Amino acid sequence: MNFKQSLRASDQVVLTSRVIRVGKSSMDIEVLVDRQTDDKSVQRGTIARALLTFVSLDRLGKPAIVPGLTLETDEEKYLFAESNLRLRIKKRLERFVESRNLLRLKNLSKIKFSKKTISEIVNVLGS
Repeated sequence: MNFKQSLRASDQVVLTSRVIRVGKSSMDIEVLVDRQTDDKSVQRGTIARALLTFVSLDRLGKPAIVPGLTLETDEEKYLFAESNLRLRIKKRLERFVESRNLLRLKNLSKIKFSKKTISEIVNVLGS
């Protein structure tokens, strides 16, 4: 989630969501967090943006196929492409982490990477 501005205690939060990508069994959801101030004006898309991935499961807990997504506008096509790119980057990063045997560590956010390792990660993501 990316926060762009803070909220005041008197502000109300307005959440707007939409499906931006559908895979075989998963879907990516974009959530925009807007602020409604005391004067009831809504400032669209200025507070935060979250990107969530949901996986559809059948009764046995296995991934289930989800219906496709029809992309109509240029913005929808852009968000779909952006989501696909993010997925490709995530998969490449996961392969890199596995190849370095980093999955055995409990909390990846606490790993301190050397400049050389960061350079390798950038090269993997760029290829």
